[in-house]
Order: sequence, then structure tokens, then C-alpha cells
Amino acid sequence: MTNNRFLQHTFLFWLFATLLMMAHASQSSAYSPDTLSPDTLVANLNQSETEVSKQQLSKILTLKKTRWSNNQRIQIFLYAEDSEAFNEFIVNQLGVFPYQLRRHWKRSGFSGRASPPVIVDSMDELIERLEATPGAIGFIPQSLMTSELQRVTISD
Repeated sequence: MTNNRFLQHTFLFWLFATLLMMAHASQSSAYSPDTLSPDTLVANLNQSETEVSKQQLSKILTLKKTRWSNNQRIQIFLYAEDSEAFNEFIVNQLGVFPYQLRRHWKRSGFSGRASPPVIVDSMDELIERLEATPGAIGFIPQSLMTSELQRVTISD
């Protein structure tokens, strides 16, 4: 009897969480220039690929794809305080929950299979690291684009 009640509570919790996330995602489809949107995925200027599919991006973010087509190592940089915008992007574009991605990063890091994303403390540091690291990829507000970065288009 107790196990059945536990399952009911667990189901209701996940149902509520899913509905809450769906409601939040549907509240606003408009992005201001300083919010994260699919067109603000950027890479180091020396990176030759300017377009990735959603499937490729999923493989990059889950650390299954660790090298670009030119064999350059992919290094992901993320801004810690931009997590809400990044989380919304992950749910809307890739259809996974951020906690699933973070859990995968921890597992991959502990196993030594791949290096998890580098989390930086400021947007300035994020831009500096993206500009200075060959093979770097990250998310920045469109208004902060520099000549040392290139936009990476996400295709279906």
C-alpha cells in the first residue's frame, strides 16, 4: 500500500513539474537582444563549421561529439548566471531537461570520457575564453557578438 502511494505522489510531482515547465516555455516566444536564443550559439572564429543540426548540437552538449570535422577538440564554455536562459534553450531546442544534461556532464567528467563544459563567472570572461580558445563553442547574447566570434546556425 505504501509503495502504491509513493508511486502516485511521484507521478503527480512529475506531472506538475512538466506542466509548469510547459506553461513557462509558452509564456513568451519573444526574445530581447540580451536573452539567449537559438541564433546566439557562437564559436571561435577559427572554427570552420558555421552550421550544426539539432542532433549534432545535442551530441556536442552531451559530450558524445568531442571534435569538429577538422579534428579540432570542441570546448564548451558556459556563463553560470545565464542558467535560466540556457535552461530554456535546452528544453525548447533539444527537448531535454537541464538536470539531465548536468548529470550527464558529471558522469562523463568522472569517467574521464570527455571534459565537461567550463563554467565562467562573468560574461566578459566567457567572451574572452571563446575568442582565445580554438574549437570553443558557447552561448552569448546577440548584442555581445565580437569580430573574433562567429554565429553558428542551428538547423533542423
